[in-house]
Amino acid sequence: MRISPSADLWSGLLFTACGAGFTLLGRQYDYGTAAEMGPGFFPVWLGGFLAFLGAGLLLKAMLSTALEEIAGFSPRPALLVFAAFLVFAVLLERAGLIIASVALLSIGSLATTGFRLRSLILFMAGLIAFAIFLFVYLLGVPLQLWPAIGA
Repeated sequence: MRISPSADLWSGLLFTACGAGFTLLGRQYDYGTAAEMGPGFFPVWLGGFLAFLGAGLLLKAMLSTALEEIAGFSPRPALLVFAAFLVFAVLLERAGLIIASVALLSIGSLATTGFRLRSLILFMAGLIAFAIFLFVYLLGVPLQLWPAIGA
């Protein structure tokens, strides 16, 4: 059986690899319990979910009879998204959540051709506000929002 390089196949491989990586890295931390979650609880569950989702996509790609051929694989969007996450990881501690998120979304938006600046700015504002509310206020994650003055 020959499997065509479909979007489901590539997505499944990516999700499975990332999920396995998150699960393995998350096991290095204290897992805790469902009532008192440790720092490894969320990465292990998220990684397991991603790996499960990826396995489902891989299965769909293998069993599907009408696979869509990828007309021309362009590495540019994939590299831009990877670069966006890399820049976010580097900037998060140094520049704060807000600037790191703006950089992430700005670089990530270059991976597509059909975005509008106004829509991007509105999306950024909403997503950053949601991230601040969720991680800083609801979950109490000690993230700095802006760069530390004098650092």
